[in-house]
Amino acid sequence: MAPTLPSVFMKSTILAKLRRSKNRTACVICRYLSQMNWRPAKLFTPVKQVQPVPYAERIVQIPRGPTLVWPYYNIRPGEGPFEIAPDSNSYRNPNWVEQLPSSMPRYKVIVNLLPALTEEWLANEQFRGDPEQRIVNIIARYEERGVCFRKHYATDLTSILQTNSAAFRYNWTILFFYVAIIKKLLEKRDLDEAMHELTKVSRADVPRAGMMLSLGALSLFLKARQTLCLPGDPKKAYSFVQAFFDFQPGRKGEVNHLSVAYLRNRSFDLGMYYFFPSMTSLGQQPVGETVIATRDAPLLRLIFRALPFIFDPERAPSIPTAIARDEFATNDGLEFVAWRSRLNEKFEPPINQDQKTKRLANLAEYARGLCELAEEKEALDQIRREWAVPTIDTKNPSSWRP
Repeated sequence: MAPTLPSVFMKSTILAKLRRSKNRTACVICRYLSQMNWRPAKLFTPVKQVQPVPYAERIVQIPRGPTLVWPYYNIRPGEGPFEIAPDSNSYRNPNWVEQLPSSMPRYKVIVNLLPALTEEWLANEQFRGDPEQRIVNIIARYEERGVCFRKHYATDLTSILQTNSAAFRYNWTILFFYVAIIKKLLEKRDLDEAMHELTKVSRADVPRAGMMLSLGALSLFLKARQTLCLPGDPKKAYSFVQAFFDFQPGRKGEVNHLSVAYLRNRSFDLGMYYFFPSMTSLGQQPVGETVIATRDAPLLRLIFRALPFIFDPERAPSIPTAIARDEFATNDGLEFVAWRSRLNEKFEPPINQDQKTKRLANLAEYARGLCELAEEKEALDQIRREWAVPTIDTKNPSSWRP
């Protein structure tokens, strides 16, 4: 006799639980991580390459899913374990996990939800209302697809978000102001003058965001060369700059000038690129090969390709941004290196909280000085009031491991 619907449902439910239990028991990584209270400092050490790894060898396209990016210019994809960080658009639907290539078996996959949920924590008041239960619901969908999470994952991640909330807000406030500066410089007709202004920012007494300075330099460089294409990509490289920085009135509250909605949208879109450099200062250490899962075209086809990270333990906790000169045509790459070299490379970290606060205020004033519209100045003032936390202590942040 054919089984009834309830019995079929119960059978599938039991099998799912058994599969999760089997995965958690069989997975050596999960057993190890479950015994640890803190992220181990030397659980995984990436193997640096002497020569840069071509971008085409650092990406994997998942059928009907996001693209996987190994973001370090000098680290080649290996045999795992793989610490995959899905972006805010990919983490909600874990079906892509079932499409991972055979070279990435499920027992070697560690899903790091911290980057995406940091954005969720900052942007979504409902999420902040009951984060632990929401995280439990999210990881259940991954576990049903064979991904293991260590014990107390949801509780620990909730604690990390709450403990480091002020530090997250500080880091994203910096990002808001840099986005505003780059956007206003892109509006200038004289691009040499715009690059001169960006050079002044790099030398000013403001918080340092080297990857944003490099992105600003790349954006201005491509605006001056709007016919330039990266090898193998038929689209003009500047089209990705436009797609990212252009105003999109009517989309998520945006209007035709700088606004809080615009700054939030663009800054959170950059979250996966900005997250890893900002989080190393908060104790973030890799437990596997760092892999980012995203569908975002400007990130995939321009930013991660032209401005990848460099893995350099001697410069830790900072993560330098490289210029992938070989991803340009020869002359274009040399010209961009010369263009980018105008920016100041030296930077001294703040010596105390007062200097940290002053630098953030200086950055806000610099961005404000580039604006002519009162509405734009008010948007920056609102960001400063609501996001710039005057008393931030990141000296003893909670460490985190996925």
